[in-house]
Amino acid sequence: MKLTITSQFQQFMASIGVPFEEILLKADIPNLLKEETLVLTDLEYYRLLQEFDRVLADEQIVGFSEIGNLQLFMPPFFAAMSAKNGIEGIKRLSKYKKLVGPLVIQYTEHEETVSVRFQFQLPMQDLPRFTLLNEQLLIVSLLRTATGKDIKPLLVEGPYEYSPVTEAFLQVRGKVAPKNQLIFKKEDLLQPFRSENNSMWEYLQPEFDKKLLEVASQKTFAQNVQAVLLMAIPSGYFLIEDISKQLRMSARTLQRNLNAENTTFNKELQAAQKILAFTYLQNETMTTTEIAYLLGYADTNSFVRAFKKWTGQTITAYREGLSKK
Repeated sequence: MKLTITSQFQQFMASIGVPFEEILLKADIPNLLKEETLVLTDLEYYRLLQEFDRVLADEQIVGFSEIGNLQLFMPPFFAAMSAKNGIEGIKRLSKYKKLVGPLVIQYTEHEETVSVRFQFQLPMQDLPRFTLLNEQLLIVSLLRTATGKDIKPLLVEGPYEYSPVTEAFLQVRGKVAPKNQLIFKKEDLLQPFRSENNSMWEYLQPEFDKKLLEVASQKTFAQNVQAVLLMAIPSGYFLIEDISKQLRMSARTLQRNLNAENTTFNKELQAAQKILAFTYLQNETMTTTEIAYLLGYADTNSFVRAFKKWTGQTITAYREGLSKK
């Protein structure tokens, strides 16, 4: 995916103490900020979010989640702010979120409430704490800014601890739960948006829809292979013959298509194993042996060596770092 990072947005990040260039370096992502551009694979995007998670304090996350700071830089937020109310705004945000990253927003309307959940497009990827808090805070900030009313959710929950800083912003106690969720009163989301702008939206919507089609067409063959691998690896059927069969082509054709994108099946397999490894390691109840088995390694030591090669850390050190967050 190709993201536009304007100089103004870079200045905003610097103003709240976010060392963006340092984060790119740690995430091993080419720095194209002088061109106001980032070109990322889904895996690189995930690594970027993980680095944000490691670097940003909760005070910075709150600053990063103020919709007034972001709506001029992020098309999905402008689309949402131009809506007539919160329900339409969240629907637009869900539709156009793909313009700035592979994140899915799921919303469900009930008789008296509306629930909102977040997940990655790729299966088996858990949202880093920074990402989940940022998205939940952004929704609340959007509703308050657009309506001019002090809207607060009925429930906020996710698999991470909520600090006093984030709870003060949300005005509700965060609940630790396996799945993430925001629940609002439906009547709050039907409050009219003061920021509604039909004339501007009629002008911009065709361009936004065009960009959505461009994003969909930019998905590479390698990304499609990786998505299949993420589902296949835990099942144990992830040899090139297994994956090529699922994609309805020969193994030779699959490898040739990957070679055309300057990659190989083994590279994509390792990338998918990395994603799954980082996800599984966040689950404290899973042992290294269990994870190695789910990733398809012949023995635990092979996984341990591979992880050290990927990260420069032992699995124990990595997990200790997670526990300190």
